[in-house]
Amino acid sequence: MSHLPQAVIDATANGAHLVTALRDYLGYTQEQLSIASGLTLDEIASIEGESSIRVTYISRLARALAQPESTVIAFLTRKP
Repeated sequence: MSHLPQAVIDATANGAHLVTALRDYLGYTQEQLSIASGLTLDEIASIEGESSIRVTYISRLARALAQPESTVIAFLTRKP
């Protein structure tokens, strides 16, 4: 996950979900990320509250958060 800013790495190390950490780092609200990704606000809230993301959401979120899909996948499949 070397593509991630240190602030995001630190936030995820402290328990933040990757999507939440990236969204906060970029200064997006959930609503702004919803618009940028084409997902609903409920879908964004659900993603941030869970450890898994539907495969169909990964590319949309990665693009909206300016991250390679591989970074999002690596985070989701990492071992605690």
